[in-house]
Amino acid sequence: LGLDSLRNKGEQAISDYFEAGIQALEDGAFALAQNHFESHLQTAPQDAEAWANLALACFWQKAYSAACQHWKTSLKSEWLPAVAENVSDSAFELVQESAFQHAADLYALLVERMPQLRGSLVWALRCANQTHQAEQLLQGYLKQDPHNLELRLLDS
Repeated sequence: LGLDSLRNKGEQAISDYFEAGIQALEDGAFALAQNHFESHLQTAPQDAEAWANLALACFWQKAYSAACQHWKTSLKSEWLPAVAENVSDSAFELVQESAFQHAADLYALLVERMPQLRGSLVWALRCANQTHQAEQLLQGYLKQDPHNLELRLLDS
């Protein structure tokens, strides 16, 4: 009985950190949200949703490299379509801010499962002056899908 009681209190604390992190995100307190999700993940390191929320907290603080790493951990832990969509939207926002390398890093996390983003990855790499890598990817994609109009336009 005592062990179960301790376990339940521990699980409640984990849940409290997660919920506090969500509230901090909603309040725009991104550094606080980051702290709460980091605390939560110390005891629940496989929580893909918490990794994604930590990524968002970092993203809104413009810590793009950390955000990318956390989204990568989230998507490797569990592929959540809502997280993937959020990563895609964030990559688009980075393109709008001319943060092309960070956008390319995010698109690279997604293209295997979301092939419709291959053109976006190639374009972001080109804008980040990674033309050799962009052209190698483009030629590989065209071999896989030679009739893809978006990819063919990028090749012209």
